[in-house]
Amino acid sequence: MNRNKRSLALDLSRPEGRAVLKRLLASADAVIENFKTGMMER
Repeated sequence: MNRNKRSLALDLSRPEGRAVLKRLLASADAVIENFKTGMMER
C-alpha cells in the first residue's frame, strides 16, 4: 500500500529550503502540510 512513496523534510527558514520547495511544487501531484494556519502564506 505504501510502495514508491517518498517524504522529505525541508528547513523553510533557510533560502535553500524554500528554493527546493518551490522547485518541487512546480511538479507535485499532492502536497501535505503540517503547519499552523497561515504559515505557508508567510
